Amino acid sequence: MDLQEFLENFKSHTDILQNYVKSQKDFIAEEKKRFNQLAWKYANKELASAKKKSEGYKPNSEQLKRIEEIKNLLDQDKPDPNTTKEEEIWAHILRCTHLMSELEFLEYGYCETEIIAQSYNNYYEFSENNFMMFELYTSRATLMLVYSIFEFYLKVLYDILPKNELKKLDERPNVAQMKEALEKNCGIEKSILDSSYWYFLDTIRYLRNHIVHNNGIIKSKEVDEFNRKTATFADKINWGKDDNGDVHIIELSEAFFSMTIENMLKFFGEIVKSKQ
Repeated sequence: MDLQEFLENFKSHTDILQNYVKSQKDFIAEEKKRFNQLAWKYANKELASAKKKSEGYKPNSEQLKRIEEIKNLLDQDKPDPNTTKEEEIWAHILRCTHLMSELEFLEYGYCETEIIAQSYNNYYEFSENNFMMFELYTSRATLMLVYSIFEFYLKVLYDILPKNELKKLDERPNVAQMKEALEKNCGIEKSILDSSYWYFLDTIRYLRNHIVHNNGIIKSKEVDEFNRKTATFADKINWGKDDNGDVHIIELSEAFFSMTIENMLKFFGEIVKSKQ
């Protein structure tokens, strides 16, 4: 295999990879839609059950008294939007929401809004059909797949390049060893190996290692390093921070993978160009 054939093979494989990433995105979108429909179906079923249980319900005298109190409270003390602070308006809206839920329960024996919201959220949290963990692990698995392809082609590149000496690499060399061998034994310019492309791909290795070894968790003491390393593509990673200050990698976007593949293509392209 010559260098041009190497580059063409790599490009064809990255095209397949791009299609795979897109198909995963489309599949997840369909699953989200399907799961949302199931959640609404479950919520409506719970509402119908609550309505059935409340058939013949009539508020007693104490409840009727509280109903009148709530109606009076809702009619009174309405804030003037022109003079009241925004946070006070929101506090008033929250109070009214709670009062209206209580009023609905007292009048009908159930609160439709509360049942719908609680049932819908419970379905997302507890349902065996939940796809959210699948989405999480699919995203992480794709990153491992993408990076493994980079490692594979890095080794292929080393094998086909002319060498200063027939020095055999370890059976399973790591990326740092490959980088050193490419420079010292294959004469690849240091400027290429230390380019922004390599730095980006080394950051992908950093994320991949945290996913493989730490379940996608960056400890609070490492968050500054995480922010520094991912600054150029932070908007392409969906992540959250827990109460301990640890960062959890939740989802890597299609744009993130496109950016990764683009950097791999440019990195290998620069090496091939320097050797032609």
